[in-house]
This record gives sequence, C-alpha cells and structure tokens, in this order.
Amino acid sequence: MQKTTCNQNKRDLFLSVEFIEFITDKKDCSREVLLDFILNHSSTKNLLQKIDYQFNNFELFLMSITHPSLTNEFPELKLESNQRLEYLGDAVIDLLIADSLIKTYPSFQEGKLSKLRSALVNELSLVLLSNILDLSHIILLGKGELHTKGYVKSSVLSDAFESLIGGIFQDSGFAGAQKVFSTILNLYQEQFKADYITDDALDEFDPKSRLQELTVALGKGLPQYQNIETEDRQYKVDLMIDNKIVLTRIGPAKKQIERELAYQVLKKKLYLEGDKHVIKTSASK
Repeated sequence: MQKTTCNQNKRDLFLSVEFIEFITDKKDCSREVLLDFILNHSSTKNLLQKIDYQFNNFELFLMSITHPSLTNEFPELKLESNQRLEYLGDAVIDLLIADSLIKTYPSFQEGKLSKLRSALVNELSLVLLSNILDLSHIILLGKGELHTKGYVKSSVLSDAFESLIGGIFQDSGFAGAQKVFSTILNLYQEQFKADYITDDALDEFDPKSRLQELTVALGKGLPQYQNIETEDRQYKVDLMIDNKIVLTRIGPAKKQIERELAYQVLKKKLYLEGDKHVIKTSASK
C-alpha cells in the first residue's frame, strides 16, 4: 500500500513518469494519441491556465517540453527536442527584456542597459521564472535524466523556460510572447512581492564586481576575502573593506560564500560603515 502511494505522488509531481509509463504500455503510440495525452494532462492544463495561453499549434507545445534525453531514449516516437526552440527563446527573451528596460529606464545609457539585461537574462534568473511555472513537473525527461534528478538542474529548467517562450513566439509571434511574458512577470511580483524588472538586479547578479566598483570609488581600495578551512571541511570567510572585517560567513563553498557576503554588504550598505560598526554572521551549515 505504501509503495502505491509513493508511486502516485511521483506521478502527481512529474509528467515524465506518467508519459514514459504510457508510451511503454502502448508501444505503438500515434502522434495524435501522444498529443491527446499531453493536452489533457492536468499538468498541461495547470501551466496553460497560469500563463493564460492556448497554443494554436499544439505540436509546438509538445516540442517545447521535450528534453533531448527523451528523444535519445525513444527515437521511435520521432519527437523533436526543445533545443531549437530553446535557441529561439533565448533571443526572444533578450528582446523582451531589452524592450522593457528601454521603456522602464529612459535615462539609462546603453552600457548600463546591457549590464542590467545580463543580470535579468541568465541561468539563475530564468530558473526562478521556471519554478514559478512549475516547469520541473512538466518537462519530459528520459529515464536516465529522471534518475539523476534532471528536473532540479538549473540548466534543464532555464532551457525549458527558453523553449516555452520560443514555442509561444513561433505559435503567435512577438505580441503573443510579450503578453505571456508580462503574465509571468505578474506571477513573479505576486510571489516575491517585488518587480522582476529592477535595477537592483545588478547587485544581485554580480555582487562582487559591484562591491569592488563601489569601494574603489569611495577610496577604500579593493574588498578582501580571507578564508580559513575548518576541521569539519567548512570555510570561514571574512570580508574586509579598508582593512576592517565587515562581515563573516561560514559554509561549504568558498565562491558561494564570497558572493553571499558581497550581496549582503551591498544590500545593507555596510561598505559605508565606520570603525564602530563591525557585523558578523554565520550561515547555517
């Protein structure tokens, strides 16, 4: 009984599991049967309801959620992977963000607009948007990719988001993609209580570089990161500005700790603190 419940939970979470079981049982699935299965699945209905969109050509939707691992393992299905739509979606998202930035920040020069676009269109930021849509539940993965938990890999999720936008662009042009993207940004705002299009993204995207620019401009020199490996294979990292420890964090990955330290210093403006304000924190192990 317990095993059945576990399997059912898996099906509820991942369309891939049900899809592979379906094609394994059927063996000779026609394209019409496959499309009907995907179209009427609850995961598909939930996603399309979220983005308030219906595909004119449902083949494009199927292609947008088909990971290369599935096409490699089941060539007899003659499905096309989402790689071409991913390529297209990457360019479309760049254009959508660029268009939004021009309208939102009319006084920004080209250099700053380019930096901000890079901060908003990257793997980590697209994973956030992908998670809002629960694309990890709907992307069609092969058995091997499922086994290695490909549904949580940032590269898989960001690619899936790009291919979805690429599919919508092919289905209904720039206007259709723009409308859906606007809907997704509204979902982001509802979930995080913050705008996705914001110049704060510059600090979040590359906090170490941004902090370096600020400290040099303030005449405090370059930030220094001093690290010590602890007995339990953790790293204790001190961020120093003007030869003073401003913040300390402990964790397993040096680069990630340094990035988090820089981000917190920027967020709290600790680079402006004087000698009497030394703050230390420790991240949970």
